[in-house]
Amino acid sequence: MSVSARIWGSLTLVLLLTGTARSQQRCPDWHQTVVDWSNTDADEIYYRYDDSATLSWGEAYVLQTYLWMYKVDADTTWLSKLVNHAFTMFANARDVPADSTADPVYRDGYRGWGTGRYSEHYEEWLVHDGHVCSELARFVKWVYADDELYASFGARADSVLRFLERNVAAKWHSVWDTPRAELPGDIDLNATYSHWIGGENLLTFPVNHFAAFADFALQLWEIRQSARYRPGSSVPSDWYRRVVDDAAAAFRSLLRYDPVIDGYIWPYAKGFGGNDISHAAIELRFAYDCYRAGLHFDETDMRRFAHTLTGLIWANPPDLWESHLYSSFKGRGNTDYEVYTRTWPLLGFFDPLAYAVETGVFRRFAESGTLPHSSSAAAVATLAYVEKEAPPLVRVLRPELREVEGDGDNLPDPGERLEVRLALANWGPKIDTLALSLSTSDDRVEVLQPEATHTSL
Repeated sequence: MSVSARIWGSLTLVLLLTGTARSQQRCPDWHQTVVDWSNTDADEIYYRYDDSATLSWGEAYVLQTYLWMYKVDADTTWLSKLVNHAFTMFANARDVPADSTADPVYRDGYRGWGTGRYSEHYEEWLVHDGHVCSELARFVKWVYADDELYASFGARADSVLRFLERNVAAKWHSVWDTPRAELPGDIDLNATYSHWIGGENLLTFPVNHFAAFADFALQLWEIRQSARYRPGSSVPSDWYRRVVDDAAAAFRSLLRYDPVIDGYIWPYAKGFGGNDISHAAIELRFAYDCYRAGLHFDETDMRRFAHTLTGLIWANPPDLWESHLYSSFKGRGNTDYEVYTRTWPLLGFFDPLAYAVETGVFRRFAESGTLPHSSSAAAVATLAYVEKEAPPLVRVLRPELREVEGDGDNLPDPGERLEVRLALANWGPKIDTLALSLSTSDDRVEVLQPEATHTSL
C-alpha cells in the first residue's frame, strides 16, 4: 500500500495505520463460479455456428474464459476444450455459404466466416475475424512458449496456426492496400474490407474494428518470434507489425487526457462523441497486449485507462460492494453494459480500486450462480487471473483525522503535527498479507514512521 500525502505548507505528518488483513466481505470464489458455469454447458452454444457475428460476440468470450482459467489452475482440460471448439469452427468455415448470393468479391478462395446480420447481403467483417481469432492465436503463442504444453499440444497448435495464417490473415493481407476504386461489386466497404493505403485511414473505421484485428496481428507477430515457428504462410512478418503499429498510432491519436480523473477518454470512432464500455473492452485488450509486449503503451497509459474506470465509468455508490458501471463514457446513464466488461478487470494490475470495483459488479452474479452471458464468464475468469497474479490489492476503508498538535484549533497549519488513522483492507490474492509503505510527492510534507496494528477479520 502506498499513501501519498499532499498538504500545502511545511507540515510534519504522522500516520497511524490500522491494517486489516481481510475485508469483512470476502471476494467470491471466481474460479468455482466459472467451473459451475461451464458444467451447465453454457459454453457449448456458439462455436457450432458459421455466422461470424455469433462467433465474435459469443464464442470469442468462451475462448477468453478457457485461456484465463488455464492460467489460474493449470488444468489443460480448458485448452483441450478450446482446441475442440477451434477445429469445429474450422470445419464450418467456407469461402462463402453455398446458398449465398454474396458479391463475387468474397469468392476469393479463403475459408472463413461471414454474416448477413447487419444488412440484406452477406458480408465479412474485419472486427469479427480479429476478435475471435486473436484468442486462437493467443493459444498458439502460449503453447509455443512452454515446453510441457508444446509436448502435449504442439501438433494441434501447429494446425490452428496454419488455418489462421493461410486463411484469415492471408485474406486480409491480400486486400489490405487495395484502393477502394479498384474493388468490384456492390459491397458495403465500411463493413467489410479495409481498403486503405497506410495507417492513417484506420481512422475511417470504429476503433474496436481495427483494434480487434490488430490484436490478432500482434499475436501472430509474436508467434513469428518463436523458435518453434515453421514458415508456412505467404504473409510477411513485417505486415503483422505494420498493422500493430498503425493501429496503435491511430488509437493513441484519439485518446484525450482528462486531468480531473488522470485518465483517458476516447470515442467509438473519429467524429463520434462517445464510447461504450463493451466496445472499449476490445480496445483495452489491444492496449494491454501491446503493453505486455513492450510496444506503444506503457504503465502510465495503463494506469490512466484504469482511472477511466474508477473516475468516469464507476457509478461510485456509498458501498463499494454494490458497485455498478455506467454503459457509456458520459459518466451517467444506464448500467446495462456492465456485464460486458471482460477486459476491464485487467486494469486491477495498475489500480487496486479497479479490481475492487469489478468485484463489486460481478460478485452479485457469482453469489447467485448465474452468469448472464459468455462475456460475463470471461470477466469473472479475468478476475480470477488478476486475483492470482496481482500483488496485494489494498484500499483505504476509513480515513480519520485523530489529532492536530499545534495552536489548539484542531486544524492543520504549516509546521503543526497531524495524526491520521487509516483502516485498510486487502482485496488481493495474498489476502493474509498487508505490506505497508508511505510516500509523498511533496517535499513540504514530512512523513514520519507509522505505527501499524494488524487485525485479522
